Amino acid sequence: MSVDLRELLGRFGGKTDAGITVEPTDRSETVSGVEIADEDPVEINCEPLDVSAWVDGIQNSVCLTWEQSLPICAHWTGAGGSDGANLVGVMERLYIISGEKIKQAVERRCQGIEIEAEYVPGDEPYQIMRNIAQHLAETRDECERELVKQLLGTTPGYIVCDGSIASRPLDKRVVGVVKTTNTRYFTDETQLWSLPQGWRSSRFKIPAAKNRGREVHSCYVRLQDATKRGWDFGLVRVESFERDLLEPLASLILKVAQDGSRRDERWDRHVLPIKNTEELLRSRRPALF
Repeated sequence: MSVDLRELLGRFGGKTDAGITVEPTDRSETVSGVEIADEDPVEINCEPLDVSAWVDGIQNSVCLTWEQSLPICAHWTGAGGSDGANLVGVMERLYIISGEKIKQAVERRCQGIEIEAEYVPGDEPYQIMRNIAQHLAETRDECERELVKQLLGTTPGYIVCDGSIASRPLDKRVVGVVKTTNTRYFTDETQLWSLPQGWRSSRFKIPAAKNRGREVHSCYVRLQDATKRGWDFGLVRVESFERDLLEPLASLILKVAQDGSRRDERWDRHVLPIKNTEELLRSRRPALF
């Protein structure tokens, strides 16, 4: 090749970012029944919510051995609530899991060890493996849900969950921040492409029929300058059971956004208190994981 790549680089600013190597998620389908509350994006300049806890969860699985082509796994999942620096609540589970078909073999191996055991249905190995993975995700979700319920009874302020609040206790003090943009809620997303840092999008209501039976209010918030980035850089979505809480929640999320100085590939949308909660949970994992 005869192209002068140095000259090419110079003409485009002298820096490079990672290229496009993974096909983007297909977002052509819009969630039906979404109600738009207001027309235009708004700059956030209100007071932030008073938060008591930030809640996140992590999960781990290791395969201990195989029996009749079926895995016997150890699962650990933890949900933590923190004030941003210290844990104020924890919910954990450690257990053995495998298929019902080999329950006797698992019980024989675990004899004399004080550990819970769970068994999933399935006739074929791939079904059992899928159900084991699903069980872990469901257990993590259950831990997070129970922890939020506990914190509602012991703390006075709002509780910010990492992810959607659709399956969390139905309480106005429960709010959420969603880091992914895989689901499309606006038929016309033009406003998101040019949403400035520190602004929110139009607010909208996700119908209960499309959201685990829960009606949730939401909007997007731009945490970082994306002038020379992809359309979803620094773009998060916040959720609340009450529409009027969206702007104070957005103000809070902007206040605790990261600045890129830490080793975090998701720094542009992973707010610092939730990142810290995740790290505190990791420090509690059994050495096996």
